[in-house]
Amino acid sequence: MALFQTHELSRQSRKFEPWLFTAMVITSVLPLMISRYFVTLDGPAHLYNARVILEIILGKNSEIPALFTINPLPVPNWSGHFLMVLGSAILPAWLSEKVVLLAYFILTPLFFRKLVLHLYPQNQLLTYPIILFTHNHLFYFGSFNMAIGIMLMFLTGFVFVRYLNRLNIKNALILGVLLLSVYFSHAMILMITIGFIAALALITTPRKYESGSVTFTAPNSMIRRLILIALAALPSMILLVLFFGSVDTLEPATRPDLPMLFQWIVDVRPLLALAYNDRWTFWTNLLFGSFMLIIISNLILVIRHHVVWADGKIKLTTPVNLSWVWFLCWFIFLFLFLIVHNSIVLIDRLIIVFFLFFILWLASLRTHRVIRIAALLIVVVVHLVFTSLYWKTMPVLSKDAIAMEKASAHIPDNSLVLTLSESDNWLHQRITGYLGADRPIAVIENYEAGLEWFPVKWNQKVYDLNFLAHYGVNNIDVAGWTYINKEDSTCFSLKNIRNELKPIPWVLTMHDLSSPSVLKDSVLQNMLNHHYEKVYSEGFCNLYQLKD
Repeated sequence: MALFQTHELSRQSRKFEPWLFTAMVITSVLPLMISRYFVTLDGPAHLYNARVILEIILGKNSEIPALFTINPLPVPNWSGHFLMVLGSAILPAWLSEKVVLLAYFILTPLFFRKLVLHLYPQNQLLTYPIILFTHNHLFYFGSFNMAIGIMLMFLTGFVFVRYLNRLNIKNALILGVLLLSVYFSHAMILMITIGFIAALALITTPRKYESGSVTFTAPNSMIRRLILIALAALPSMILLVLFFGSVDTLEPATRPDLPMLFQWIVDVRPLLALAYNDRWTFWTNLLFGSFMLIIISNLILVIRHHVVWADGKIKLTTPVNLSWVWFLCWFIFLFLFLIVHNSIVLIDRLIIVFFLFFILWLASLRTHRVIRIAALLIVVVVHLVFTSLYWKTMPVLSKDAIAMEKASAHIPDNSLVLTLSESDNWLHQRITGYLGADRPIAVIENYEAGLEWFPVKWNQKVYDLNFLAHYGVNNIDVAGWTYINKEDSTCFSLKNIRNELKPIPWVLTMHDLSSPSVLKDSVLQNMLNHHYEKVYSEGFCNLYQLKD
């Protein structure tokens, strides 16, 4: 039996269509399965911090808890780390990460499809676009916790409409746990999820149509569901208020102008994760065109069946459904996307949420069968084209991650490691996380530890780490005046809080082979040449050990 079932289909469709959806989902996970590592921007940092948390809990190696501590505040962004902590306790790190990502790629379209087919069982062909959006640009930025939050949002929505249709303690507890899981994934997605299930409460309340208007036949049912949502959301909302009251998550960022933002919509920016040029926007523009065809087809059907001319007046008869609720949702996120001030990747987050609700709205519309089939064919073609891009890219990046893994084999447990990166590849910015993902190694590079909304923080009780407690610190920019101390210029070192020096016995350098090295003839290279010995070199990285 196919993994993804459908309802109210013709006999032939019921036989073949679920297998097509299943095949597309399997195709979407192939880039994850063909190589050892699936490299994203922040993914290596998440995986390394899962190891850090595990080592702090086990308490076997002193250098990691001397450098890092667990954030005492119950912050979001825990879910991905927690799952990889559990996985890393019994599996190799690369496999732990793969299991988490595999669950995301499979369960997100599964829960989306189950929700849509519960609400609109005739629109199974309009559930396919969600498969494309699992590979979005923020996912490749490494926003695993937001990705997991979106998956949990669709799970929560489906469970709510399918099983939690009565106000009682059991349902409030189940819904409350689901919302807490969303909170510990992503704060913004939690707020959206609460609004999402409120919209579902409106849509699934029994109703009838009278003279073109909607009348709810059981308004008390909707009120009880809203009370259920409010009670269930209370614990997560308390945590949310505590979090925003304690942490300033706003970081100013440049905002694109309006023409560029509208271009992002037409180009379907979330799908252009690894390449944004005419070669790839041709396919995303084609996809956007198919979305417009669905809308036009729906308008034609509405006009044909529900707009009549009588007595010199235009009258609207019974509407098809409450799809205007989803229209309102995506319009709100479009408005926010176009007008809010940017903060880190806020605009990038809003455009993804906009498209998620946009395709949910499309899946709620009545559309001509020919248009649905044509849109499906375009989705399949675009899916295969972009999957080929991921297929070609990941093995190359995985080779770089494996080089990190091999370098770590030369480093003893409980060692301090300094990383100096001069690679221009944006997907190399956090790749040193793989250096300690499977080993108890204290890597002096961890962008998450400088941000208050992640589970791991710099430990200020052992070493003087004030310079590392600021977001954006790059080791190669500060190494000359931070890790080379005049009290002992024969090694890189860290100062502890008593102003004593701790030698750093291991240094890993990364260099983009296609560009000139900035380390050459620098004080950093002189330090490596005179006081360290190269013990490993492969591809773009070199590992040095302090000489006796």
